[in-house]
Amino acid sequence: MPKKSRSCVSGENSSSVINGAFMDEFDLVLVGLLSSGYQDKEIANKTEIPLRRIQSRTRRLVDKGLIKKIYEVNYKKLGFKKAFIYICLSNCDIQSLIEKLAEMSGVVSIGVHLGNSNIITGVVYRDNNELLHIITDIKRCEGVERIV
Repeated sequence: MPKKSRSCVSGENSSSVINGAFMDEFDLVLVGLLSSGYQDKEIANKTEIPLRRIQSRTRRLVDKGLIKKIYEVNYKKLGFKKAFIYICLSNCDIQSLIEKLAEMSGVVSIGVHLGNSNIITGVVYRDNNELLHIITDIKRCEGVERIV
């Protein structure tokens, strides 16, 4: 990505109003970098814009509700592995199944999947035996046809 000039931080470049909020070119670049996982310090190094300015802009975007900070658990550092299990369903009450999956140990996310399966479930586990136990529990649920 090309480095942005300092002028885009001062608002000298084009600006627009998005959903009632003023955003200039740099705000759009900043949102893109933040959503790609860059931290403020990395953005400052990449764009050669002072860290305080990056932090100020990020804080303004958060305060206006245009972005929100989300903290993600580092399962690897906690000794866990993460996997996704694709679940194909037969004719069943999907909402009831989702509620049952949400209560299972090791399940950290559940989503609808378009394609060859109906539900995708994120799970964390310490070893293969724990993963097999989770898979077995899921297969025992009413309405689960198969796991891919």
